[in-house]
Amino acid sequence: MHNNEQIETWVVRLSADHFEASEFAGLGEHASYASEGNTVWVRVTAPSTLVRQCMMKVPGERWQEREGLLFPPQCRVPTQSLPDCEWMTAEQWFLVEFPRANVALRANSLSQQELRLSRGGSERPPAALEASRDDLKHWAEAAADEQLRRLRWIVSQRNDARCLVLGRWLPPIPGKYMVESERVLYPAGFCWKPTVKASIVRKVFQVPQSAWLYWESNERFHIVEDGLFLPLTRSGLRSKQDD
Repeated sequence: MHNNEQIETWVVRLSADHFEASEFAGLGEHASYASEGNTVWVRVTAPSTLVRQCMMKVPGERWQEREGLLFPPQCRVPTQSLPDCEWMTAEQWFLVEFPRANVALRANSLSQQELRLSRGGSERPPAALEASRDDLKHWAEAAADEQLRRLRWIVSQRNDARCLVLGRWLPPIPGKYMVESERVLYPAGFCWKPTVKASIVRKVFQVPQSAWLYWESNERFHIVEDGLFLPLTRSGLRSKQDD
């Protein structure tokens, strides 16, 4: 935990020719960016332990910043002042692309990163499950009404023997569990790289405000209107079975 740690600001300077987006994108919202001629400046503000860990992972010349003055590591005397630049957030600086979707976030940026799913990330409780419709129906016949009331579902558009279930206390049946961030569903055990806000991911995929993005893999995604998800009921499952 960083709750009681002092907040520090560090600044990194390096040539634009040596600026590799992949080395800085992971700093997320802790960093802001500016350019001055052929020089890129990166400013990172975070609790002391975290910001010093960040400084060990990125290239460039670095200083600690206090009130616009730049202090070299372990030095109490400033050697220069912070330049007067127009600072940008990570969202403004990085142009995030997903080529298979043929869309990109428009931004004033010097860098380009492909947005992809990658193994890793923090643990999150599952929010959705893709499973066999037969398995779901068999489970629902014995499930308590309270369990069913927590769930919504939809039949897969590409395979009507499969379905997607949303909600808490998902059925304990075989399938692919998904986690969620701002109505972006993606496989459990994965995260997206570079690390950007879910709102940026939604812009990249051009997801309407009322819809979900089901990001199944780096080769397949689906945009599903929220109104298409139905309450999960035994009668609903039976009627779909009879269709």
